[in-house]
Amino acid sequence: MTRRRVVVIGAGATGLGVGVDLATRGIEAVVVERHAVGAGTSGRFHGLAHSGGRYAVTDPLAAAECARELAVLRQIAPGALEATGGWFVRTSDDDAFEQAWLRGTASAGIEVREVPLDVARAQVPAAAARARRVFWVPDGVLEGFELLRGLVRTLRRFGGDVLEGSEVIGLVRDGARAAGVVVRQGDREVVVGADAVVNAAGPLSGVVGRRLGAEVPVAPSFGTMLIFADRRLPLVVNHLERPSDGDIFVPHGETVILGTTDVPHEDGEALPPSRQEVARLVELGARFVPEVRTWRPMRAFTGVRPLVADPGAGGPRGLSRSHTIVDHGARDGIAGLFAIIGGKWTTYRLMGEQTGDAVASYLEVTAPSATRSLVVVPARVRGRAPTSSETLCTCEGVGRDELVGEGSLDRWRVEHWATMGPCQGTFCAHRLAARAAELTGGALESEALDALRAERARGVDAVAYGAQARLRALASEQRRWWGWGS
Repeated sequence: MTRRRVVVIGAGATGLGVGVDLATRGIEAVVVERHAVGAGTSGRFHGLAHSGGRYAVTDPLAAAECARELAVLRQIAPGALEATGGWFVRTSDDDAFEQAWLRGTASAGIEVREVPLDVARAQVPAAAARARRVFWVPDGVLEGFELLRGLVRTLRRFGGDVLEGSEVIGLVRDGARAAGVVVRQGDREVVVGADAVVNAAGPLSGVVGRRLGAEVPVAPSFGTMLIFADRRLPLVVNHLERPSDGDIFVPHGETVILGTTDVPHEDGEALPPSRQEVARLVELGARFVPEVRTWRPMRAFTGVRPLVADPGAGGPRGLSRSHTIVDHGARDGIAGLFAIIGGKWTTYRLMGEQTGDAVASYLEVTAPSATRSLVVVPARVRGRAPTSSETLCTCEGVGRDELVGEGSLDRWRVEHWATMGPCQGTFCAHRLAARAAELTGGALESEALDALRAERARGVDAVAYGAQARLRALASEQRRWWGWGS
């Protein structure tokens, strides 16, 4: 039997999850990505591995999905998860939502334990300062970049591939059937043939869908997040209230991330963070962790969620965090074209499995999904540079010998977290650019260096006060001195 081939659009968690699921069924999966792996929403989130507690009242389906899939993730990707646990902290006198939350967590199968206030205040005083009651849940921290690279390795192990720098611009048809896509790679156009096509482009799935000739019911939602230097909290801290802006802190590496806002955003592209949103986030976070006002912000960043559209939801907070699969054959008469939208990072595997079921059924492939028990091929574990290697990025401990391959600054940022530490590239970006030039045999990539510095600067500018203002001034003077732009 001829091996079937499927093109998956988008190399985020969802697209790679779909690709891996298809590949394990014996279907050749080619994931095409306009930029680099993790360049979109999957690389722009607060890092929460969801227990489901955040949705126990407002979105029971998503809560139950998160609870089940987090248990699976602990088995198949243990190296990408940090089991910090999480707290839900109630600060108000009104216990009505708390009671609804306790019923919802029980219904979703989420483990909950009350933490006595004296214990909470002794363990994490910053998080319990205003607490009326505190509950523990099995939240954790997800190392998204590590898991993304692990999924790429797993996909290739089963005969699939990822084509980065490949922007989809059109659909190839054979009559009423999808037969591949046309992608732009630099200044050339290439046809990638396939027996089916899956649109997993996240918040851009609507844009991609229109290029393919099919509308996708996605409702992009824009959010701002704030990174603080130093790991001030040892576990995830949620505000026990109806989900709202600025209601969660997630420890991540040596930092803490405060999230997030939720604003409708039809464009699908992430916007730069603003100082107004940063100031608002800090004040919202101070409602339940008051000392956040004294913490040093390192940078802000933004992301866009691909929520499932629902005109009756009354705004982004009312939209479900579950997912839906669109069969454009049944809906629009284009057989073999599918879209997957919505969901959470934590449920990427489930989304891949259910999309794989739909595609396999269309292709008449009977092999079942194998991803529930398939251990993801481990990616590099971040750590200090080996003593035999010159350290190029001091903040993240990235050594010269680790930076190999095509010499892409953006790729190194994703794979090794280079430039993502406290200095935000101020002291290391030029060394990384020199290493890239060394590997490619070309001149120092001034354009790539400028682009990297500009991307880092957008996040620093939004928090440019105190120590960060001084760091930003130093970076600007450095750029002026070396002629790297303003």
